[in-house]
Amino acid sequence: MTFCLLGAALPSDLIRDVRTTPFNVGKRIELRDFTLEEARAFTPVLGANGAERLERVFFWTGGHPFLTQTLCAGLTSPESSQNGPLSTVDEHVRERYLDARARETDTNLADVGNRLLGTGDPNVDERIRADALSQYTKLLQGSIQDDESNPSAARIKMSGVASLESGRLSIRNRIYAKVFDKTWIRENMPGQEFRRQKRAFWKGAMRTGGIAAAVVGTISFLAWQNQRLANTREHERNQARYEAYASAMSNMSTLWDRRNHEEIRRTLDRFVSSPDRGWEWDFWNGRISESRSVFEPDGSPMPRVSPDGKLLVYRIGQWAKLLDASTLRLVRKFRIPGHGFNIWWTPKGTLIEEDLEGRGRDLELDPFRGGVIRDFGHRFLSWHPDSFSPDGLWTFEVGVQGETSFFDLATGNGRRIPAARLTTLGFFLPDGKTVVLYVPRYKGGQQFSVAFIDRATGQEVAKPIGGNAAVGTIAASRDGRYLAVATDSNSIRVYDLPHRRLINDLTTKERVGMLQFSTDGTRLVAACANRLALLYAVDSHWVHPLGEISSTNVVWFVPGTHRLVASYGLIRLIEEGEVTRKTVRGLPPGPFATGWRGDLAIGIYQRGAENSVLAFDPKTERPPQRVDRASGHSVMSEDGTLVIGDGNQRILRDPISQKSRLQIPSALAGVSAIVSSDRKYAAVREVGKIATWDISRRRLLREDTGGDFTAMAFSPDGRHLALGRYDGRLEMRRTVDLTVEWSQPAHFMLINHLEFSRDGRIVSSSSDDDTGAVLDARNGQPISHLVGHGQTVFCTVASPDLRRAATCGDDGTVRLWDFQTGRELTTLETKVDVKQLHYSADGRSLYGIARDGRVYTWTAAKRVR
Repeated sequence: MTFCLLGAALPSDLIRDVRTTPFNVGKRIELRDFTLEEARAFTPVLGANGAERLERVFFWTGGHPFLTQTLCAGLTSPESSQNGPLSTVDEHVRERYLDARARETDTNLADVGNRLLGTGDPNVDERIRADALSQYTKLLQGSIQDDESNPSAARIKMSGVASLESGRLSIRNRIYAKVFDKTWIRENMPGQEFRRQKRAFWKGAMRTGGIAAAVVGTISFLAWQNQRLANTREHERNQARYEAYASAMSNMSTLWDRRNHEEIRRTLDRFVSSPDRGWEWDFWNGRISESRSVFEPDGSPMPRVSPDGKLLVYRIGQWAKLLDASTLRLVRKFRIPGHGFNIWWTPKGTLIEEDLEGRGRDLELDPFRGGVIRDFGHRFLSWHPDSFSPDGLWTFEVGVQGETSFFDLATGNGRRIPAARLTTLGFFLPDGKTVVLYVPRYKGGQQFSVAFIDRATGQEVAKPIGGNAAVGTIAASRDGRYLAVATDSNSIRVYDLPHRRLINDLTTKERVGMLQFSTDGTRLVAACANRLALLYAVDSHWVHPLGEISSTNVVWFVPGTHRLVASYGLIRLIEEGEVTRKTVRGLPPGPFATGWRGDLAIGIYQRGAENSVLAFDPKTERPPQRVDRASGHSVMSEDGTLVIGDGNQRILRDPISQKSRLQIPSALAGVSAIVSSDRKYAAVREVGKIATWDISRRRLLREDTGGDFTAMAFSPDGRHLALGRYDGRLEMRRTVDLTVEWSQPAHFMLINHLEFSRDGRIVSSSSDDDTGAVLDARNGQPISHLVGHGQTVFCTVASPDLRRAATCGDDGTVRLWDFQTGRELTTLETKVDVKQLHYSADGRSLYGIARDGRVYTWTAAKRVR
């Protein structure tokens, strides 16, 4: 008996014991699909265009027997014989096989899907199903290897979804490819039900979220609109606040010139918490904090400072007023009996009042009780603070015939001084034993003699100091080191007293009416007839101007402090720092070239065939020091580099280190050169030519003869060179090859100065078109244009914090600007001839060098008011 078993199974399904195999008694039967020729037997039943319809059937089924027969049968049904929507093969395929329900209703498709997924097979778990679907995914992308040892490949072949060609499996026909596509794979991949539920949840959530998003979006839009309007209003408020601040700051210099200190204080208080507050607020706050004043409506007071520096006294008519010397607050007011103008202090703290009734006499008064202590019955020689001996026992008396006598305040007795005929000025030296007397002489013209007299003997004890001029006043320092003589020829002669040597002969514009040394003898103040007081620093080698005090005809040092009292209708208490903030010790007069080398002011002075280079540090009060000397023709470049002429070559020299950096061949006198801060490169500018040099290798890097360059500056890292042209164009070039990285028309006239910020991000320019400019050094984009000077702008510098920019011009002003907006904030000074500006590293101080070598300083003192 013979049994024939028909069916489809995997070899592994038929193996129970892997040690044995049933296939040695079986035979594999492979069923192949119809070829197109074999399928032509269906042509007659397909109608007049049966051949075309059969080819389209074969296009979809690929010759699959069951699908070919069922599709042809469907095309020969009564419904398809009509010209309805199912009359074409493609429409019939979509209706029968590609519909969403076809995988469940069509037996072949359902069987293929179940076999592929292993539905109903207890041996197929999710891992096996996932492996089969993953392998089937690769099949859809092309083909896979027929490997019976691979269970997933075998399952795909057994499902009937694939055909075998040359040992590779590929998708059997287009119907299977459309039905069992990637969407079907995703839906049947293990865990898909969970994902399907999750997807459904998220769809519902998204629908709900969409509605909520629409509501939230509407609310958000309305909120954004309101916020935008609020931001606009806030911007407008900020702009109005900024405009008010800028306008107030720009008016500060006018208020200061008018001495309207109260309005300055009110303005500063108004903007004390303003976010726009900057350097200019601190500057004016420092000035006004150090300036106190009181107005005397009843006359022009001439205040005197008490010996201990705590009180001021002045006389108005029949009244004397005492003020606190630190606050100018009125301490006491009392009536005085005499008739005169002057009142002054004695060393022991009492007052001497000048009574001009009759022959004239002086009275001693109690400053706190106001009564007369003593009537001297004599008129004293001088109301100078040092006209009393240090112990307060002696002063000078002027006799009826003009003779001068010592006057003993304790006994009221006097002793004539034979050597002091017609003396008009006199005072004691600190030892109390020697007096200094001015004796005018008229031999061969107006002369003067300053005699030194021993108080005990009345005889001269030292060689007198004299000169050919009339004397207005004299003063000596309390330590006996210096003597100052103010002549009627508008000069102040300062002497070294121990050596009887003239230190300086200072020229003033007007006659000096009074002189006084500070307590320590290091400073001298002179009040001139033009109501201008001059403050000087004094040492044994040089007398240096420190600053000026305007609108005053009386000025005194306050002992034990760094304050001065100045008066001309308005009594002012002035900190010395307020005076020296504007002007500090500078270079000596007469430099023919100046510049900055780091934080040092440099000046060249011609002394015959040799040139001296002096350096001055504005942060200290040390006198200028000679740092270098050079012979021949020498010029100073923008960065302080010396260019020394030597025949047919020019030597580049650092005046601080006194090192020669480079020698270049050039016989032209108009050569200018700068050196990078790292001392690696040099740039040399001649007429119509620019060249860069490698200093260490003494090698020319690049030369450009294509323009009329008027200014140049190295970036802090030395990699870039900024060049200004005659037509106002600013170029940024690479140092090594002079390649132009950008070019910008910054001005419409020649650029005379260029400078980088300390971080190299900003380059600023100055021009003969009366403007300054600030540009981004990286791309040349303009940041601000500084318009306000009436004449050529010499220099433009940016502050280290890049919030402010400062300029100086030929109109005699130094101006401060908002770095970002270009708005002018304040005028720091007028009528100063500043050519070059420089910021200190911390940004608090701004320095300026004038043509005559003076160095101006403006400092913003950080303090809380």
